Amino acid sequence: QKFVFSNVRIDELLLEMGNLIRLKQKTSPKVEIAFARVPEHDLLVTCYGNESLLKVLFLNLLDNACKFSPDNTAHVTIDFYTQHIMIQVKDNGIGIPATELNKIFEPFYRCQNAQQARGHGLGLSICKKIIQIHQGHITVTSTVGQGTTFTIILPHL
Repeated sequence: QKFVFSNVRIDELLLEMGNLIRLKQKTSPKVEIAFARVPEHDLLVTCYGNESLLKVLFLNLLDNACKFSPDNTAHVTIDFYTQHIMIQVKDNGIGIPATELNKIFEPFYRCQNAQQARGHGLGLSICKKIIQIHQGHITVTSTVGQGTTFTIILPHL
């Protein structure tokens, strides 16, 4: 399958996703976006990718973060390195037990403590696939009762 790739400004895409989630969720979700450092050049936050897929990726991650945070807030940090842009999506929700962390990217997997939350357990497996298509990486750290942080690494221009 061929996807059309173009230059996508990740910071602008994330701002747009915040607005979309507010339309999607009944509660009032908040997406807070911060730069770890201010990029001196747009290229540092521009990824050569498929805009639709990247929207699905971040919509999923931000939607989850808002859904699992008691205050319905997703905290996003954007940083960049020589060749990569790093996006962290953090919630202050229920967290994921260490024993389940390695399974969350499997299709249909749902954590025991997330059974009450809406969803089908497909979101993160789709996210992982999208990141692979973009030659990126995703990792996750979590503390039960404190929250979860997803770190996405994507090549920038």
